[in-house]
Amino acid sequence: MAECKKCKIKIERRGTYIPHTEEEMSKLGLCFTCYFWHQHLIVRDGVIINGRHHIIGHRGEDVPASWRGCGGRYYKIQMLTGKIIETVDLWCQGMIPALWRPAFPDNAILIEEDFVKKNKVYCSQCGKKYYRRGEIGRCPKCKHLNQGGGK
Repeated sequence: MAECKKCKIKIERRGTYIPHTEEEMSKLGLCFTCYFWHQHLIVRDGVIINGRHHIIGHRGEDVPASWRGCGGRYYKIQMLTGKIIETVDLWCQGMIPALWRPAFPDNAILIEEDFVKKNKVYCSQCGKKYYRRGEIGRCPKCKHLNQGGGK
């Protein structure tokens, strides 16, 4: 049984990964988790906010929310370079493990005010305000099934 060169856990290779992924993991001597973060380190495609890694997709509101990252919720992000990004297709890759954190410093902040403003919807039956989690959702007060953005 091999040991991961990065995190030192024992690795048992059983042919459970895609063949080229398995070969690459073996060649690098990495477990699946370390291989996952190693790939993101090579590509450098991430938006990192408070230690959480995200990738910005390219789908817009013309695509159903269920096909977009984070259920199609609106995000306004400011990169530390000053660039502002608005998206309804943000994919969360998860918290970066402590071992990998130094290689992935935060490079953006979420503009909370816009997140709250754009994701607020109103129940079409009782009028209660709540935050959407996609195009269809139940009102937490009356349990009415709302579609779209409400009022």
